[in-house]
Amino acid sequence: MRTAGRLRSAIMALIYNKLVRLSNLNTVSTQQMVTLMGTDGQKLYEAVLYGPHVITAPIVLIACALSCFFILTDSDLDTLIAMSVFLLSYPLLYVLVRLASHLSARATALCTRRLALVYEMLVHIRLVKMTTWENVLTIHLKDARNQELGFTSRQYLCDGFCLSTLQVIPAIALVLFLCSKADVHLEAYQV
Repeated sequence: MRTAGRLRSAIMALIYNKLVRLSNLNTVSTQQMVTLMGTDGQKLYEAVLYGPHVITAPIVLIACALSCFFILTDSDLDTLIAMSVFLLSYPLLYVLVRLASHLSARATALCTRRLALVYEMLVHIRLVKMTTWENVLTIHLKDARNQELGFTSRQYLCDGFCLSTLQVIPAIALVLFLCSKADVHLEAYQV
């Protein structure tokens, strides 16, 4: 997680330095800057965060299946109990990642809408001042920001639950395996 955060920060700094060096900022729209710094940075963050799990998940699944097969050659359902935890957790993780991606897309759309409102307000500041619409526009901006923060916080909750689930899956499988073998005496080499 730390490496992913550092990579995202470094990419955002590079994009910011490139935008500062541009002689004409009119060629880059606000939406393009938000997309570059927000959405693309988040995609790199998620790639670094979840990339190792994509590679190691099949290896862990195969290793657990082989260990269950070799340890439990004489049992009937114990292997299925331990393996069902792994097999049921991957669809759950898929749903959680898709939900976090959907929430991230909604938050980005709300951020784009909010920035477009700010840009429009700044372009037409004279009209806003003449008609005293500052309070109305401020309320709209606050509402848009609160909605954006709601989706962002739900996205981070999904990400945290997904990461914690990845860490807990082997422990749950082991506990269920040991609970199913509670009536049978296990030797130290069998655990």
